Amino acid sequence: MLNLAELSDRIAKCEKILSENPNSQIFAALADAHRRKGQLDKALEVCRTGLKLHPNYGSGHLVMAKVHMDRQMYELAEKALEEAIRLEGRTRATELLLCEIFIHKKKLSEALSILEKLHITDPENQEVKYLLELCRKETEKIRPSAEITRPSFSTTGRSGPKRGSSDIFTLETERSQDSVIGPEEAMDELFAIPEVDALMVVNREGLIIDKRFRGDWDSDSLAAVSASVFTVAEDNLEKVDLGQLEKVWIDGDGISFLAVRMEEKVLMVVYRPDINLGAFKMKVGAFLDYALLAG
Repeated sequence: MLNLAELSDRIAKCEKILSENPNSQIFAALADAHRRKGQLDKALEVCRTGLKLHPNYGSGHLVMAKVHMDRQMYELAEKALEEAIRLEGRTRATELLLCEIFIHKKKLSEALSILEKLHITDPENQEVKYLLELCRKETEKIRPSAEITRPSFSTTGRSGPKRGSSDIFTLETERSQDSVIGPEEAMDELFAIPEVDALMVVNREGLIIDKRFRGDWDSDSLAAVSASVFTVAEDNLEKVDLGQLEKVWIDGDGISFLAVRMEEKVLMVVYRPDINLGAFKMKVGAFLDYALLAG
């Protein structure tokens, strides 16, 4: 969990990136940082401006949904979340946020149905367990909701903002799953695309920094290819002045590769040709923004 100083630093980094590239999708991270700092009007302004430039950016609509949640505007939150899901599909983060909206709107049966499925697939998830317990108690009317105190899901804590005038969501700390910021989370979002079979970040020597695999991939071989792909491509194009290559796309027999240069590192994605390229490119762009922010 980020403290106020860290949030201020993150805001400054985001604003610097946006000043250098006003078309960057980092606006979502900036709006989320303002939201987490309690600056809801600023978060709303940043998110609206960014979504005018990137109306099909699902993560931007997800942040907008969270901003509306914190403003207690649950109908608007649900509408923004529906747009995020339409653009980029359902994830655990969107399902949890949808459950919060449903509970606030007293759609308890809908929330309970989703939470029970999430609990089966991830029984140790503390956020799911808390919301499931809350939803059941609200449904059964065992005790007033005001008696239910939201637990902290972090080892460090500071009082967070309240969601809603009721005490159902008294946030003693911000949820660890409540942020869209962070390269590891962006890696998870990329790997959540069903058509992505392998994901890897390596340094220029081929040392694996992070990876996600489905199936039996030779990680060392893929790392070696990842580290050398730009050198090979640029050597074969030395007579054509294209400047420094930023991305290399390779289409094979039933499988495709995308290599993305990240300063001293390379992101390699192995995916199937039937992927939704629009959503895929947006998630890659989001990952690059978060990686730059973290650096």
